[in-house]
Amino acid sequence: MVVKAQETSEALFDGATFKNPTGFKEVDAKAYRYNILKAGTGDEILSSQRIDVRAGGIYTIVISGLENPPAGNKNTLRVDVL
Repeated sequence: MVVKAQETSEALFDGATFKNPTGFKEVDAKAYRYNILKAGTGDEILSSQRIDVRAGGIYTIVISGLENPPAGNKNTLRVDVL
């Protein structure tokens, strides 16, 4: 999957996969909304609420859940910024 801030044209992370953490990236201090896109197609599958990134802060983006959970499973895809 691809993680991209709406406010930038460049992907923060491209090719992120399950159980394979990405490295750290430095971003400017400002408010961002992160879009999670399907690798290869660029289709948006999820977006975060607007996150206020502060100078000197350290943040982690965690994407969890299932894009298409089976019937009866409520573990839908979500993004959290810690």
